[in-house]
Amino acid sequence: MIFPTPEIFRKWMDYPMTFSLLIVNVITFFTFFFDQAGMGVETDLLEDSNLVYTGQLYLKFIQTDKMNHHLSRWSQTQNPTSTSQMKSLGNLALKDTQFIAAAANIEINGDQIFARKWRQQMHSFSESYQKENLFILGLSAKSESPTAWLTYQFSHATVYHLFSNCVFLFFLGCVIEKLLGSYIMISIYLLGGVVGGFSYLWTNPQSFVPMVGASASISALLCFYGLYEARRRIRYFYFLSPLVGHNGYIYLSPLLIFPLFLVSDISSILSAPIGAGASIAYSAHIGGAVVGLVFAVLFRWVLRIKKASLKTC
Repeated sequence: MIFPTPEIFRKWMDYPMTFSLLIVNVITFFTFFFDQAGMGVETDLLEDSNLVYTGQLYLKFIQTDKMNHHLSRWSQTQNPTSTSQMKSLGNLALKDTQFIAAAANIEINGDQIFARKWRQQMHSFSESYQKENLFILGLSAKSESPTAWLTYQFSHATVYHLFSNCVFLFFLGCVIEKLLGSYIMISIYLLGGVVGGFSYLWTNPQSFVPMVGASASISALLCFYGLYEARRRIRYFYFLSPLVGHNGYIYLSPLLIFPLFLVSDISSILSAPIGAGASIAYSAHIGGAVVGLVFAVLFRWVLRIKKASLKTC
């Protein structure tokens, strides 16, 4: 494990915006998510037999809607007799707004008693999920409130999710706030989150499961700092094990940030069809990263102009 820790922390009063963001993230988690962390909605649909059944119906649904569904071409590689593939499809089906909305009207052959029970479970799942704080504060294709674009950036599903983002926010927020001030830092954070949200919805056009977390905003801060301070060597913390010599600080180029944190995101996006990604919103990370890079290019350009004007004075 290795991550940038460029700023040597002195007084918290020197970084008011960074600590304000940290406090909002922590308060939001313990107010809305702590008692639900990692639990999700309880439903019989997640039982293996029901997942397989849902996956088979979902496969039929995709193939019937070839002209409109974003997974139609990918679905041709799926085998309806494969238990593992149908379980995976079943999980994916429970994230698809089109499928969930159409569940009540899907034509089902075979056991009609089981089909009726399945429809009831789908309806109950949809109703229960939309009452969850994750759904209300998160961002998805079903989000109706414009505030979701802001609230999702301060919401986290688990303690680990919160902790990992706060660690990066602490180190990167402090150094950028010291370099350029509170308003620039918060602008990069919030705009990175908004563009990351657009990127997520573009690659997950039918997503029923909301995205939460500050990862897109953190990606914006990461990439901004990596490019803005490209000519410096900054401090990284590495940890291989608790043994002496296996952890500590090392000084490397900020450009190392890009292969460390973006290559895996890009490869993860390319390895899966649109809308069938993992639980991590890799596309949101890329959207946030683009914001950070654009800000860095603009600020380096402004800095170059200022230096040139000083030389001519």
